[in-house]
Amino acid sequence: MLQNNLFKYDLYISFAKADNMARAEGGEPWVNCFNKFLISIIEQILGDSPRVLGYNNYEKPIKSELLKAGIFVTVLSPEYCKNTSCLEELIDFTDKTEKSQVYKVLKFPVSSAEQPHCLQHLLSYNLYDVDTISGDVREFTDFFSSNAERKFWLKLVDLAYDISSAIRKNRLIEVELKSQSNLIEKTVYLTEVGTDLQMHRDNIKRELIRHGFIVLPDRELPTSKSALEVSIKKDLEKCRLSIHLIGDHYGELIEGTEKSVLDFQNELSSEYNITKTSNSNHEFNRLIWISPDAEFHNDKQKIFVDNIRRDADSAEDSEIIQSPIEGFKTMILDYVYAISENNSNKIKKDIIGKTVYMMYDQIDQYEAKQVVDFLKYQDFEVIPSKFDGNLLELRENHLENLKNCDFSFIYLNQVNDLWVQMKYLDLLKAPGLGRSKKEIKKAILIGKNAKTKIESLKKYNAPLFQYSEGVQTDLINFLNKK
Repeated sequence: MLQNNLFKYDLYISFAKADNMARAEGGEPWVNCFNKFLISIIEQILGDSPRVLGYNNYEKPIKSELLKAGIFVTVLSPEYCKNTSCLEELIDFTDKTEKSQVYKVLKFPVSSAEQPHCLQHLLSYNLYDVDTISGDVREFTDFFSSNAERKFWLKLVDLAYDISSAIRKNRLIEVELKSQSNLIEKTVYLTEVGTDLQMHRDNIKRELIRHGFIVLPDRELPTSKSALEVSIKKDLEKCRLSIHLIGDHYGELIEGTEKSVLDFQNELSSEYNITKTSNSNHEFNRLIWISPDAEFHNDKQKIFVDNIRRDADSAEDSEIIQSPIEGFKTMILDYVYAISENNSNKIKKDIIGKTVYMMYDQIDQYEAKQVVDFLKYQDFEVIPSKFDGNLLELRENHLENLKNCDFSFIYLNQVNDLWVQMKYLDLLKAPGLGRSKKEIKKAILIGKNAKTKIESLKKYNAPLFQYSEGVQTDLINFLNKK
């Protein structure tokens, strides 16, 4: 792990003492719990402990120490906004540089107008609960309830990933002294989305950060069109790739216009893509996912999608994907890893290895072994399924195979469709296992006596091969296809 030299501390957490009073006799104060949970998650993401500037004998640190922290996390509440010492250290930190990294956590709602000016434009990580019926606001006291799992922990994990990304970025700049061009290879622009795809955007952002990439925009976007344009263009210049998710909804409109933020981001990234095509020193790619299930009831959304297709068709470095979202997530990781390793040509040429993972059940191992032997004879490295060992060992071996293979065949003969579905889902989850190779090229091989009907297998986004006399040639053509 890289060591941080420029910043003595990775982060500092600022809060008002009134927000850290014990809730009840024997209960742990809210901020103490927040600190413990946040640092624990960051440790898991980074693989080591972040340097945290803490209080000395319950007193806030002096200014000279505060300015040695790279990141400032403020636990915002009505009490914080009234606390002079909290506001002073916030101002001291934000005044030290134009690139101050501040994260705004709301323990309790505070309107934008009541917040310190330097916080108003920042993304909010809301860690309080709102009753859906009464509208009453409550602080979480039971951090392990099902309600907290859905509201508190998901937002806390997002915060931890964003802070971890900033820490990695600081260490990358400070210790390795990376040039701006190298930073670009690790930075991705992820556009806004309609409300129907927000969960998918959050998952993709989380996955990219978990794999060490910087995701922009990392601040609340401006509301005026002119300021928004400046912000988007500035961020695009730092990126090597933009990712666009298009669904049923057109997205939130820019203030005073009939154009959505999503549409505007696409427009500017398309222009930037054209500009950079002639500059070989800084390539720029666009990945555009259009939901295969989208129904464009809105004429504006239909026109928007038609324009995207037209622009992408005329641009060499723009690619439209219309596949299940899980497959697209796999493709994203393939792209960003290839780009970060300066392997752009590898993407275009689709150079692949020759390792095949054969997935089959023990009941089908005799028939599957014939396929395994045939592939080995064709000089492919074949990983057969294992059945010796306890369940935990077998599962770990299975996941390791998913990380390392180039191809995977799901072989079925006597097994049912549920078994196939489970194996297919494992293939879709492969990027989340820390896989650094390109997307697994997958196919389903159907045995002679298969109980599952072919029609029921067409729902999977994978080629189907019916075992027959000529299937061996088809398999080799599939494996050798570029």
